Amino acid sequence: MKKSLIALAVLATTGAAFAQSSVTLYGRIDSSVGSSKIGAPGQATSTTQMFSGSLTSTR
Repeated sequence: MKKSLIALAVLATTGAAFAQSSVTLYGRIDSSVGSSKIGAPGQATSTTQMFSGSLTSTR
């Protein structure tokens, strides 16, 4: 009984070995990265942000 449960568990996990090796995505990518400095000269802090939808307009 115990051996058959182990064998069943091994067979159940082998499905991950047959997973898809590539993925195809469709659509447009519209993102940008910006950097800005905020604060007084000499004491400014720099931030980097990622923006979405920078180039497309609303429909």
